[in-house]
Amino acid sequence: MKAVFFLLLVANIGLFAWQYYREPSRPTVVAPGSGREGNLTLLSESHGLNGAGEGKQRVAACYALNSKGDEDALGKAADQLRAAGYAPSIRNRVQTKLLGYWVYIPPAATFDDAQAIGQQLANKGIDDYTFVVGADKTNAISLGLYADRQSADQRVAVVEKLGFRPRVEKRYAKKREKILIIGPVETPPTLLPSGLGWKRVDCQSPGG
Repeated sequence: MKAVFFLLLVANIGLFAWQYYREPSRPTVVAPGSGREGNLTLLSESHGLNGAGEGKQRVAACYALNSKGDEDALGKAADQLRAAGYAPSIRNRVQTKLLGYWVYIPPAATFDDAQAIGQQLANKGIDDYTFVVGADKTNAISLGLYADRQSADQRVAVVEKLGFRPRVEKRYAKKREKILIIGPVETPPTLLPSGLGWKRVDCQSPGG
């Protein structure tokens, strides 16, 4: 019996010693920002944006200033831009401008024939006409130049009711003007004389 008791005592002491000296398992703790949380990346960070669309690359372009007939103002603008570090250039361009809608009766064979038609118009109450001479429509009868098509069509309707066959034709004029060009730049400068504004143009053909 002493031997059995001694063996049980030794076994209990051994078990107690094993439980006392055994290192308990501890949960793993991940420190914030250590990179072990899955490397989460914000969508804005992955695209180099801050959520508001900022960071998009701007495209450089050329810009033009129209003199609007004031070449002195254009020259002052060029001086101010050069002082600010830009390299403006002043160029000439030709603009085709619509003058209006011309109402006319086609050319007669001779001037006498045109005068006869004019007399017929006068007899029917239309005396605000002129004869076309020395032009591509010599012996035509002009019934007026109108700023809009509607007014021209109204004039045509009145004359047609009197038995005539007038026509409508667009009339143009070429206008020469100076423009100031800068670019290519990402944004046009804001330093400008009053009354002038930038217009984006083709860098290859800015005066077109």
